[in-house]
Amino acid sequence: MPSSLSRSTQFDTEQGKPKLFVAGACARPIVELARKAGYSCAAADLFCDWDTQNKCVCNKINHLNELAELLAVYEFDELIIAGGLENFPKLVDRYCQHLPARNIEALVRCRDPFEVMRVVADSAVLRNHRIGFPSTMAQIPISASTANWLSKIPSSAGGLGVSAVEQATHMPEVPSQVFQRRVEGRNMSGLFVADGSSCCLIGVTYQLNGDPSFGCREFKYCGSILATDLEESLTDRIRLIGQTMTQEFGLCGIFGVDMICDCTMIWILEINPRITASAEIVVPAIPVNRSIITEHLVGLRGISSATVNWAVTIPTSTTPGKAIIYNRGRRAFTVSSQLFTELKSWHESGMSRSGIPSQVSDIPVKGTTIHSGCPIVTVKAQAQNKSETLQQLRALANDVFSIVD
Repeated sequence: MPSSLSRSTQFDTEQGKPKLFVAGACARPIVELARKAGYSCAAADLFCDWDTQNKCVCNKINHLNELAELLAVYEFDELIIAGGLENFPKLVDRYCQHLPARNIEALVRCRDPFEVMRVVADSAVLRNHRIGFPSTMAQIPISASTANWLSKIPSSAGGLGVSAVEQATHMPEVPSQVFQRRVEGRNMSGLFVADGSSCCLIGVTYQLNGDPSFGCREFKYCGSILATDLEESLTDRIRLIGQTMTQEFGLCGIFGVDMICDCTMIWILEINPRITASAEIVVPAIPVNRSIITEHLVGLRGISSATVNWAVTIPTSTTPGKAIIYNRGRRAFTVSSQLFTELKSWHESGMSRSGIPSQVSDIPVKGTTIHSGCPIVTVKAQAQNKSETLQQLRALANDVFSIVD
């Protein structure tokens, strides 16, 4: 990435509109949703991409722990956390004290895998609906077969810090590392809005993880496809998960729950107490005159109206999806003028190099260094069903690679 851009404390603002500060690994999706809802924004993230800069004043940071200094000099009405910032609860608590429902205890508890495992194990309702949490422990028994275990760092995000365990002995000591039994099935995520006691399911997505078609390594998050084909019984069980987690942890605003669904069980993997990466796929597909950003802020105040009349009416005519395209090469490359110009043209025309109607976002500015395994851009498309949408996303990935290579 380029050196940090000059920091600005100015908002792209119109008088009278609330000022939002969006902070986290990637601010662009939330900034887009906020701007559509009429909010004024400033942002700070790890990329400061071209399209984010076009929508607001954006500050590039090299690590999320730099946000404390930056937030101290901004004047804003609301702080909205993007990916990764949920792992800095003291920082969030410092700047959200005016939100009675956004408390540090809820952030800490819902991000603790042992606490979530305990809650799930103690819930007879979840057990009766075949909902569980994979066995998780601080250390693997030496006698255990390592083929069925994963090493995880709960304070990470997006599948970072997750790896298969190769040997139970001589495991490297990593702060906050835990070991979780591996489960197989469909990777899914539910998006909810809550007020601390009641909860409503907004939508469900299939999660794309570790797909080499997108230059992605194992376990890393690389996209979402809206689930428009779920049977009602499964949807009801996912609703139950959101309601139970809301009541147990006092969750408020928008939050996500990652899970794996097999033939009989739903396995809860983690809770993300924020607007998640899949929100930009779920929200535009729901034909309601409600703002996800406003609902989030209302929910954070513990106002019960946050969950009233939110109609989950997923259209089945099209299935939208997104994919993050990563640098699959072994070496880093620098974004050239030609690469930037072609990505910008795609962004403005809505048409990929191979003629697929689509959107490209998170466009790196000229001179950006894209290291091996790091994201290049995000692409979005829609088709008649999950399979066709995935096929289109893979074709768009090939378009990106043809430009880069």
